[in-house]
Amino acid sequence: MNTQIDIQQLKQSPVFQNIGEERLENFLNDAPHSLKSYNKQDLIVMQGERCRSLYMLYSGKVQAVMTHPDGKELVVEVLEAPVAVAPILLFGSKDKFPVSLIAVSAVEIIVINKDKFLRWMQEDVQLMQNFLRIISDRSVWLTEKINSFALQSLEMRLAHYLFFHSESPESQSDIAKRLGVARPSLNRVVSGLVDKGVITIQKRKIVVSDSDKLKDIMHGI
Repeated sequence: MNTQIDIQQLKQSPVFQNIGEERLENFLNDAPHSLKSYNKQDLIVMQGERCRSLYMLYSGKVQAVMTHPDGKELVVEVLEAPVAVAPILLFGSKDKFPVSLIAVSAVEIIVINKDKFLRWMQEDVQLMQNFLRIISDRSVWLTEKINSFALQSLEMRLAHYLFFHSESPESQSDIAKRLGVARPSLNRVVSGLVDKGVITIQKRKIVVSDSDKLKDIMHGI
């Protein structure tokens, strides 16, 4: 077994939930794998690459960024260890990454052989149930993501984002990338929320000043 990998830390991942230590150690001994390290801002996977292995984010944070042909970028999500990266692609007929993975901090990723992981799922019902649950949850998350983009106004989307990320305020440029909108469009909505007393701008960061009004906007009230 790779002594660099802490079994207790790996067990925190939903993939290995309720898997015994001995079982997990046997798996790592049996399945070809490697532990790769990346620095902040390193490109881990490029959009369009094939997903040939199971990528386990062992430590650190990565962001999934979708780049459009016109150069615009959309930050789809930020992943924090320990989780599987793009598990929904692993056994799909279309197995190319729709996003690039970029390190937000120092990152370690365990790359596990796809065929060995499949064999282990066939032999371990708990592991198979874990993986199926993860894929199902991802499908629901993607549906909700589509709903938030297609059915909600930009003001509602921004309110929803700010409500769940108020503890770590970001610049308007960063938020525009996360929501996949042009900066001028976001600026207009931000100005409107400032006029309503919902938010303030402090050192170029958006800060929520009235969470009750923000909730009303989230629910279209």
